Amino acid sequence: MLTLAPISWMAVVASVVACMVIGFLWYSPWLFSPRWVVLAKIDVEASKKRGMALPLTFSVISAVVTTIAFTQLFPLLGVATMANALVAGFLVWFCFHGLITLTTMMFQGQSFELFLIVGGHDLAWILASAAIVQALS
Repeated sequence: MLTLAPISWMAVVASVVACMVIGFLWYSPWLFSPRWVVLAKIDVEASKKRGMALPLTFSVISAVVTTIAFTQLFPLLGVATMANALVAGFLVWFCFHGLITLTTMMFQGQSFELFLIVGGHDLAWILASAAIVQALS
């Protein structure tokens, strides 16, 4: 019988905050927003009208679920060090997110550059979540 590991709610909260900060910086005018808007063909005016409540809500949900998943996976995988946590985070991103996202984007005719921006963001927050879980659990 599988026994679930305790969830560090402090890690969950810290991970959500880290993911929001990473997203704010990553998609800011100082980093990748200008290029991302062009490559993803974002209609800025339509986005402003729709608002950010729904995308931000799903960002928070994604961060919570990912963090809780790491709290359960790490004990099963025997993750004992920060290096192990970062390798596990990278493998989770690469195998279950990066390759699938890249494949989908290729079928949609999206550019590899867009994948680097989107995938890089996702890798950054997944690694941050993995590191936070390791540090606070």
